[in-house]
Amino acid sequence: MFVTVYHKIGTTLKDSLHYLNKTTYAGVTGKVQGDFTIKISKNSTGNQATTGVTITEVDATNNAGEYHFEVSGTTGFAAATGEYTVRIYDTGATEYTWEETYLVTSDGTGAGTVGAGSFTATASDGRVTDGASALADATIRIRKSDNSILTTFTSSATGVWGPVYLDNGTYTIDVQKSGYSASTSKTIAVSGGVATGPLTDVALTAVSSGTGLTASDLWAYARRMVRNANGTQADTEIKQAVNDALDMIAQERLWPRYKTHGELSLAGEYSTGTIAIVQASTNVTLTGGTWPTAAASFKLLIDGKVYRIASRTSGTVLVLTTAWADASITGESYVLFRDEYTLPSDCMRMGRLLPGTGWAASPEPVGFEQILEFQNASATGQKYPSCWAIHGSGASDKILLYPYPSDPNHLAFWYYRKPAALTASVDEGDWDPQHINLLRRAIDYQMAIRYETCVAGNPEVCYSRYQVALSKATSNDKTAVRQTSPLSGFGSSPRNYTITDTQ
Repeated sequence: MFVTVYHKIGTTLKDSLHYLNKTTYAGVTGKVQGDFTIKISKNSTGNQATTGVTITEVDATNNAGEYHFEVSGTTGFAAATGEYTVRIYDTGATEYTWEETYLVTSDGTGAGTVGAGSFTATASDGRVTDGASALADATIRIRKSDNSILTTFTSSATGVWGPVYLDNGTYTIDVQKSGYSASTSKTIAVSGGVATGPLTDVALTAVSSGTGLTASDLWAYARRMVRNANGTQADTEIKQAVNDALDMIAQERLWPRYKTHGELSLAGEYSTGTIAIVQASTNVTLTGGTWPTAAASFKLLIDGKVYRIASRTSGTVLVLTTAWADASITGESYVLFRDEYTLPSDCMRMGRLLPGTGWAASPEPVGFEQILEFQNASATGQKYPSCWAIHGSGASDKILLYPYPSDPNHLAFWYYRKPAALTASVDEGDWDPQHINLLRRAIDYQMAIRYETCVAGNPEVCYSRYQVALSKATSNDKTAVRQTSPLSGFGSSPRNYTITDTQ
């Protein structure tokens, strides 16, 4: 028969177990902690940590079969109140088992407090308000010290919520409601099984936007579509679904809303001084000049051949991406040039370059491989490039120009941008508020494919409704009915203008 042993929190727990042979009843000796498997449950919840628990043999000669069992009062389970059941068995012979139950309390007796601290929000202690009146249907999340979400509640008509049961420690209260900024400043502290709340109401501030496109509004809508699903997983799915819905719409067509402008500062070539390279080395040493600080983004033209640069280690040394295979050179002339530039991080589709009147002709887009072929056949620079291509390089997409610009210049262009992701509750959805119905239908679909169904229907139904909304929004997307050259009727244009979305 097993009995409950009381123990005072924060003090070392010491006990002993006896390991006897089931046939001879002789004590089994020579065992070490690694021979045993330890299982601990707390308040009927298994898989508890075995940190701070040690098992050592007492005396193989005089106390054969006796083993000392000890639990640290600071790192073991004895550091927190609760009812713990410990089961220890021989890993190689599981029929040999020892079990004991310990009730860790505030004073080590049955009268002491035990278990998790209980907290229930009340007026002036955790209630959710707008600064004056109670707020219903706010989402309350309790976060542990590692920022993981422990549990989630919804406030009642009087703004209260709970109860929540917490072990010793400090917990953060996150509160969020559609149309209000989120609050994360309140905490609950638990010590000795007693929970102390924020001792004040949690007041939310109304968000001024009335478009319904704030992140908190869209997240709340997505949550309603899955019948108020709560928890860490649901929170993650909801946020991803809203951002995926925005991306889904943006990729449907070339919306005027996502047209924007960009600009690049083009670097001119650099050829001051001479270089030296030792055969089989990657170092390029400059004499009589200083490598530009951004030289790692440039390329080297040496004797008609183009070499890529891995890094700039100093004002006089560059490192090539591959070792120099030719014979060593010294006092060699060169050209350092830049023909690649990183596109804006939100660039979803490139539009056109806007080179201005100083350019001899409007540069045209070509294939990436074509520019490489041009460059391989003749790597020379000119004041204004005549063609360009888009390609991926490293973590970013880049624009590649040919021929490389020999002089510093400014280059404007336009492109279609990607909608900004929503991360904070006050973020505004990057979409036309006149077409919020389309965004909601996209959210319906995203939630349906994640949960197989939602309030709006299954994925097939939601997608069909999305297509209907898309058709309506497409015919009313603010595109001008007629587009003509801004110079029409004002004499000769310096070049032929064609205003179009195609590339």
